[in-house]
Amino acid sequence: MLRLSLLFCLFSCLVFSQDAKQYSIMLETEVGTESNSDYIDISWQNDSTSTKYIVAKRVSNDSLFTTIAELSGGANSFRDLDATEYQEYEVTKEFTFNEDEFTTKAYKEHCIDCNLVEEEIKSLLILVDRTLSGNINPNLQRYINKLQNEGWNPIVQKVDRVEEFNPKAVINNKLLINQIYESAENLKAILILGRVAVPYSGDLAPDGHGDNDEKPHKGAYPTDAYYADFDYQNWTDSSAENIKSAFDRQHNVVNDGKWDQSYIPGEVELSVGRVDFYNLPEFEESESELINRYLDKVIDYKTGKTKPNDKAILYDGFVDYQRGYAADGWNNLTTLYGRDKVTEMPVREELYNNRYDMVFTCAPGDFNNIYLAIYYNELAANEYKATHNMIFGSYNVDWDSENNVHRSVLASEGYGLTSIWGTRPFNNYFQLGLGRTFGEVMRNTQNNIDEYEYPSTKYNGSVHTFLMGDPTLKLINENAIENVSFDFGLLSIEIEDMYSIWGYQVLSTDEGLKILETVRFDKPASDEINSIFNHEREVEYIIRPIIKINNRSGSFFYLGNGDRLLF
Repeated sequence: MLRLSLLFCLFSCLVFSQDAKQYSIMLETEVGTESNSDYIDISWQNDSTSTKYIVAKRVSNDSLFTTIAELSGGANSFRDLDATEYQEYEVTKEFTFNEDEFTTKAYKEHCIDCNLVEEEIKSLLILVDRTLSGNINPNLQRYINKLQNEGWNPIVQKVDRVEEFNPKAVINNKLLINQIYESAENLKAILILGRVAVPYSGDLAPDGHGDNDEKPHKGAYPTDAYYADFDYQNWTDSSAENIKSAFDRQHNVVNDGKWDQSYIPGEVELSVGRVDFYNLPEFEESESELINRYLDKVIDYKTGKTKPNDKAILYDGFVDYQRGYAADGWNNLTTLYGRDKVTEMPVREELYNNRYDMVFTCAPGDFNNIYLAIYYNELAANEYKATHNMIFGSYNVDWDSENNVHRSVLASEGYGLTSIWGTRPFNNYFQLGLGRTFGEVMRNTQNNIDEYEYPSTKYNGSVHTFLMGDPTLKLINENAIENVSFDFGLLSIEIEDMYSIWGYQVLSTDEGLKILETVRFDKPASDEINSIFNHEREVEYIIRPIIKINNRSGSFFYLGNGDRLLF
């Protein structure tokens, strides 16, 4: 009988050196035209152990997948002759190992000239540790300027610094967030800057180190998702009783202010990202210096000073201890970068010598490291060159720990901007290809209960999932405008080399950020645009270009980062 393989613990599930690639499908898609009709070729890596492939499809995110093909185990591609503007594919692989039968799934989106131009302003709540705000304010204002250029309306709130668990501070923050959620227009995300109170919840051990382990790690976990869930009446503190963890802050008993729930009780409404450099003694810099450095890295990324290099790297240190842990990396990285752009190799020295847009690494580990891969002391001493990080190993999922490796990645000099704990649950990073933010994709991962049926499902919707980093960051980060100016009633837009634009959007920063108009062209412009522009009074405007993106997720129209026009 076929079964969906569940991953329960890091060390006890030994499977005779089964290869993670067997649990991977590594999808790629490519559009073509035949007889004036579009088709999409879906391909995947060969696997001699596979016995059957099932290709399913849906044409909207709120519809169900429908099977469109069943193929033999020797197949490695399928042509969909019924291509539409948007489609999402689910490919199921059935395979055998040691005469046992298994199944695994992977997902891929593809657009054909989709219109992904946003027509609404999004709000971002920035919760700032008030003790750090004075030292980071100049950089924070620069960051806010760049957010507005991307169509975000930042709302800054200073809150109390809380170093140890403090349930009263958690509740006060949540009440503030609830108030802003009700009053702000289109609040989509929260960025936590500094040592803001950490909620704790649950009685779980996602890394497999349970009550009877030599170093038990079962209990309450840091749960920033609490701040983003507005079914708050369903969070209770009346049943959990566990003090067996080797770490006191994980102990969870009735009426201690730590929630009972091991799974988020409702859907998460907002994206949350945290940039918190408390308790990183290996770093010589102060917390405010580290936050300023992180904001500098984000600004360089958003403005295009730091350019992507379209490369990814994967290290699988669980060769002898696994059932597909690295499949989370293989499936997501190949959909975003292509199978030929994902390098599998040891990363310990490589990540300080060569740049990569994204890294997936899994191996046994500790709070501050992944064995033979990423170590906190090396992050503190060197320029780290991986921008986006998926890290999976023991203990470090518990990010509220001394010299934690995820927070150290962000604190490091170099390029590190985001970090998550991979595999449990599997992540929806394939969705980044259509311009979604890292925060939005993490929210989709947190809300995935059974929409996406990955090899690992036990921890779908669990409270321990997190995003370290700015939730507004995207893989697609285009700066197509060289300069904007206004003279004699004409708006002039100078376009950067190598770009064409298909229109532009005008935003006003007067009395709050708002969209004034969106102008579209019948054909692209690649040099300079002069357009009649009627402005009401002397205020600052933001001009955002409409560009056409062509990448491994298809083609689509998308808003690039804006430039300022001040009358």
